Amino acid sequence: MAVPTAERPPKGLDAHHLGIWRHALKTLQAQESWAWELAPLLAEYVYALMAARDAREGFAWLERLADRASEDVDFVMLAKIAGGLPVAWDRHAKRASALADQLALTPRGRKAVGIGEQSDQPADPFSALDELARRREAG
Repeated sequence: MAVPTAERPPKGLDAHHLGIWRHALKTLQAQESWAWELAPLLAEYVYALMAARDAREGFAWLERLADRASEDVDFVMLAKIAGGLPVAWDRHAKRASALADQLALTPRGRKAVGIGEQSDQPADPFSALDELARRREAG
């Protein structure tokens, strides 16, 4: 069975982010909010997660480089790189969070579009008592 084009993951995803793509797609389909128009937004969400991960891994790279303590290391350049990493990580993480809200993958996003968490209880707390009274009278 062929997969519709809009449901194919974008190119360049590693196994971890391919799993994120598939899980998000299944979640959207299960809550019946998936439409083919959301495919670019879903791809952008996964790419934002990848960029945030790359920025976070940049910290580990800098720590390994600083541990070498070589005389060839340009510490001024390292300081510039290190100063930009928190900003880059924060920007990508916030973008991923906003996209998750827009895709209705978060409770806030689902609430905004009216999906889930709808109570089976009636709005009027006394309507259940009224129904119980009617049943007693009838039977």
